[in-house]
Amino acid sequence: MALLPGAAGAQSSAPAPEQHRFHGHRMHHGGGSFHWLRRLNLTEAQDDQIFKLLHEQAPARRELVKTLRKAHADLRSLIEQPRLDRARVRQALEAESKARADLSFMRIDTMGRIKELLTSEQLGKLQEMRAKHRQMRERQGAGWQR
Repeated sequence: MALLPGAAGAQSSAPAPEQHRFHGHRMHHGGGSFHWLRRLNLTEAQDDQIFKLLHEQAPARRELVKTLRKAHADLRSLIEQPRLDRARVRQALEAESKARADLSFMRIDTMGRIKELLTSEQLGKLQEMRAKHRQMRERQGAGWQR
């Protein structure tokens, strides 16, 4: 499971081959992308801890994504049947909802664990970044409401 290129804000232009620096890593599906970590100027130790955290949870995240995709495909298949089997549709909806909730919880839990690794200055910067992002989304949303 991938995360973020150059997340640590290192001074050198390219990390040494043995350093990961989240090269090529992105967390998609329920985790959102963690590209914003680059702007927090992580220390090498923080970078390493986050890298380890994300890689340890990657197999579980992948299984949840697979479960969600299967539940969604099952639901779509049921809906396309000539006769609607309401009980099976309900089961498929519940399976899809559970997988989506599990992925959301994993994303929120991951964010909480990452926040525990940040300094107070980094947490402040993160709050600023999130507030700006929220304002931008609200402005964009206002355009759709016209």
